[in-house]
Amino acid sequence: MADWYIKQGDTYPPILAQLLDADGAAVNLTGALSVTIHVKERGSLLFSRACTVVTAATGHIRYDWQSGDTDTASDSCTIEFVVVWGNGTDRTTFPNDSSSTLQITRNLVS
Repeated sequence: MADWYIKQGDTYPPILAQLLDADGAAVNLTGALSVTIHVKERGSLLFSRACTVVTAATGHIRYDWQSGDTDTASDSCTIEFVVVWGNGTDRTTFPNDSSSTLQITRNLVS
């Protein structure tokens, strides 16, 4: 079972996520320089794009799909979010004990 589902070719709804530390506590993103989503399919990077921080104190982020992101159906995509912290050098990947999953379900007209 995937963490997120979207139909092939769709660009809505966005991915809404909360970044949590290893103990399950919300990560405070205040002062973070960027949050990036990385999506892979069977080891090949499909795309890396910027996310929007919705509520920094509670680690809530949003990724708005871009044209082309969901062109190819796949039931085996993995997702990670990478935070670059205020010094520009330190970075943390979430989740840090696994990867989230995405299924891009084939549409009827493809």
